[in-house]
Amino acid sequence: MTDYTGQQFGQYLLKRKLGGGGFADVYLGEHKELGSQAAIKVLTTNLSSTEIDQFRIEARMLVNLGHPHIIRVLDFAVPVGGVQPPYLVMDYAENGTLAQLQGKTNELRDILPFIQQIAEALDYVHQKGLLHRDIKPENILLDGKNKALLSDFGIAAVQGAHIKSLFGTPDYMALEHLQRHPCQASDQYSLAVVVYELLTNEYPYDGSVTEIMNRQRNGPQPSLRSKVPTIAAEVEQAVLKALAKDPSQRYPTVSAFADALAQAIGWQPASSGHSGGQSGTQGGVSGGTPTIVLFASGGNAVGTNSSGQTIRVARPQVAFRSEATLQDFKGHGRGVNAVGWSPDSQYLISASDDRSVRLWDVAQQSMLYEYRGHRKGVQVVAWSPNDTRVASMDNRQVVHVWDSANGQRSLVYSGHEVEDLSLSCTLAWSPDGNYLATGDEQGKVHVWNARTGDVSSIYREHDGWISALAWSPGGQYIASGSKDKTMQVWEAFSGTQVRRYTGHSGEVCAVAWSPHGNYLAAAANRTVHLWDANQVRLIDLLEHNKGVTSLAWSPDERFLAAADRDKLVVIWEISTRKTTYVYREHAAPVCTVAWAPDGKKLVSGDEDGMIYLWIIK
Repeated sequence: MTDYTGQQFGQYLLKRKLGGGGFADVYLGEHKELGSQAAIKVLTTNLSSTEIDQFRIEARMLVNLGHPHIIRVLDFAVPVGGVQPPYLVMDYAENGTLAQLQGKTNELRDILPFIQQIAEALDYVHQKGLLHRDIKPENILLDGKNKALLSDFGIAAVQGAHIKSLFGTPDYMALEHLQRHPCQASDQYSLAVVVYELLTNEYPYDGSVTEIMNRQRNGPQPSLRSKVPTIAAEVEQAVLKALAKDPSQRYPTVSAFADALAQAIGWQPASSGHSGGQSGTQGGVSGGTPTIVLFASGGNAVGTNSSGQTIRVARPQVAFRSEATLQDFKGHGRGVNAVGWSPDSQYLISASDDRSVRLWDVAQQSMLYEYRGHRKGVQVVAWSPNDTRVASMDNRQVVHVWDSANGQRSLVYSGHEVEDLSLSCTLAWSPDGNYLATGDEQGKVHVWNARTGDVSSIYREHDGWISALAWSPGGQYIASGSKDKTMQVWEAFSGTQVRRYTGHSGEVCAVAWSPHGNYLAAAANRTVHLWDANQVRLIDLLEHNKGVTSLAWSPDERFLAAADRDKLVVIWEISTRKTTYVYREHAAPVCTVAWAPDGKKLVSGDEDGMIYLWIIK
């Protein structure tokens, strides 16, 4: 078997081997110019053209699966001439795999965060119509922040497809999977085997494929407590339900299994260390009370829970190190028009009519610097989904692209026609961070390369200024809202209209595509239209007291936050269409709201220049 250590693949020098399997080895690669590290998956066998095509499918599949807990693909190549084998470049998970916890703990609390993250990733994969089919500890990677990443989609399959050959690891396979009829519940079963193995240091069933099948079909369910008596009965019950012989008897989703594990041990996030005041009842977004942190003034935060009860919560120690430093965390001198998050949820950006964009370090409670490149008020700002670039747009419809690390501007785009100060400005990054879509007062949307400024397409089907943009999670489509009271969905690079949503009572001022691609939300006046993006049908109308100004989805797609001119931020639970939380701390109309990528924080800004951060418990 060839060892490629020391060889160069594309821009990467292979430093050492990280691991390997039957068809590929994985190396640590270092970019020859940037010095950045990546994992390079190199095929180890002489494959046919059909097998190479399968490798391409895996690469494309990963590129289209944009989820924070799925490994990200950076590049893919099939070298010409056969001198080197095909290879895949992925993010480097420097903390290894979940397999390294084998035998080190039998406490569910130690592994539950990873199980919950992978459950979210699997539900997302299932919503995309796919099955992973190879869930095991070695395929659950841990990055530098100990965030779990689902990897190895080499044998993933479309749901309902006929499986001719059995690939994967039989110890983790459900009976229906071994019989070549896998379903969504088969991935849940595999994750339950991972939990079982990490808690007991054994498989539920072992032996040959035939022996495993016979034991699953005819034998009793294996006990966890007989092997580790300290495991709670509720934990055993949750695991055994996910290991049920009949797939229909397992949990409805993988996340439901993870939630059952959490409930079995009464698991909650770490205590916020309330120092006084009434903590309120259970009513927050994730089952607890949302802790609200004010960036601009002292005192306790005030809100109401889903029952309308007033909650007053002291600032939590887990959010900030000292109240004294927090007192200095001030808002803009003029209205805050837009806020956004860095991809790792560590930094905030805010744009204002005072012509500045401010970058804040949340953990250090401080403003790092102001970007002052614009000559007019900054209307919109957004962080690139995959790197340190920030795009900001002022009310002359001039867009600046700059580096968040030092504020150095790399590009100015001024291709929009503008007569005077713009009536509306909006922009959106493509999910891969390569392109920007920007709208103008002429009713046109420009799609252009964020590194070169070259225009790829211009969409011209609106009859009024563009006031909202959202890129589909897969990157193929853009949804645009306009003064013409329509939301239109179109192909990003051809400009071909796919559908036209009507029935809005006024200008569509906010559009939000849900992270998993299942819903489109559009706000016009006091109403949010919630659409099923797959079936193209209106699901519900969510009503506000006054005009909605901004929308933000939680990363798990369970909740939708809306800011409005009634000084409120409202959170809806999508499955029930009920108001989960109403935040009333703003003293001025709320202009913008944004949910952090980690799902634990929400930020909002108002016309008084005030910025508020909520820590979601």
